[in-house]
Amino acid sequence: MTNAHQQEIGHFVDGLTSQQRTFLQRLLGECLSVVPSKDTPPVYSGPELANLVGEGIHPLFQMLDALRCYAANDESSDIRPFAVRFPEPGHALVIVSPRIAGWRGIWEAQAHQWVVDLHVGRLTVDLKKLRDLTSSTIAWLVTLAQQVPTRRLSLVGASDQMARSIRVLRLDQTLLLIEPQASKDAPATASKDAPATASKDAPATPADPI
Repeated sequence: MTNAHQQEIGHFVDGLTSQQRTFLQRLLGECLSVVPSKDTPPVYSGPELANLVGEGIHPLFQMLDALRCYAANDESSDIRPFAVRFPEPGHALVIVSPRIAGWRGIWEAQAHQWVVDLHVGRLTVDLKKLRDLTSSTIAWLVTLAQQVPTRRLSLVGASDQMARSIRVLRLDQTLLLIEPQASKDAPATASKDAPATASKDAPATPADPI
């Protein structure tokens, strides 16, 4: 199993309720108990073993069919509290999900130590999917910044309320607020006080008679 799979499983289990974890543990335990392991030799063999395993794991296929009824591109289907992209070499972009508000692993060391392994000199965090910043999320952002050589990161997509919270806490030197840039294609608006300039093609005004 790869580290990516382990991380996905960790996020998934953390997001389950105690009742859901109990149900899933019982379901997997019952279904996988019929699958032979390398330490326990199978009691049956041949067609009998195949039928036994097929009947045992049938509930797992039923669950898979139920999961496939949901759209794969549904925003709520992403169980991760954040995702990481690399816009350019040496630059990591962290896209934060609203699920970070309920992420119970946010205080653990593995929630931020992964930044060091990226070996990047620039870290940007996108907050546009969040409505507000909790104290735990702010603390997590500060801890992320400490993993970067510059000891700071850039924030994009922060609302006015988020920006005020960061400035009140005097963290704007560690969590740099990046304002959205105006579009270069936006038409320039003429100033009301600007004097009108005469067109080169306009006919000359005749002089007043003397």
